[in-house]
Amino acid sequence: MKYGYLMVFLWCFDASVVYANSVDSLQKFLSQLQWFEAYFTQTLSGKNVYDSEVSSGRFYLHRPGKFRWQYQQPYAQEIVADGQTLWLYDVDLEQVSMKSQKASLNGTPADLLSTQVPVSERFELRDLPSEGDMFWLALTPKNSESQFSDVRIALKDDIIQQMILEDHFGQTTSLVFSRIRYNQPLNPELFVFVPPDGVDQLNFSDELNEND
Repeated sequence: MKYGYLMVFLWCFDASVVYANSVDSLQKFLSQLQWFEAYFTQTLSGKNVYDSEVSSGRFYLHRPGKFRWQYQQPYAQEIVADGQTLWLYDVDLEQVSMKSQKASLNGTPADLLSTQVPVSERFELRDLPSEGDMFWLALTPKNSESQFSDVRIALKDDIIQQMILEDHFGQTTSLVFSRIRYNQPLNPELFVFVPPDGVDQLNFSDELNEND
């Protein structure tokens, strides 16, 4: 019996060390993050989704406030933030939407990665058990108007690998990053969007600015 209690104690001690590392890893990653490039696979599932929807592409980031989500499969789409405006380009529809970046990104995964506001100011951090060499933690938004109710993040070697986001409608978005290049400078042109000739342009910036 004594040995049983000892094993439980040792397990709890080891777990506490792992948990501390997960929070430290995220804070270290975000504090040092300037450039990020990766391929991603995104899976959307939940009660309002009949079959899991899987898409993939490439993600580019330059902090603060600039990124490009480049969806390649199953449909070509681009989301570009240049620091002021959020551009959404649907290649098949030949349509571009423009929105206020500040008003559009609150609580999104792109906002979490691109902003330099300390993560602890906007989220409650909660440690989760590790899985192999992955450290997991949960983030609960302090702002009740956030688009997501819960965010889980996995890190390896102090670099983000996965994000799982649950929204208020019972849907879950899973992002898995691969072929990651961390803090290696990128071409600034990646974060500039010029609408192609002939596409329809929808400007929602004025409407959103009124609600800021």
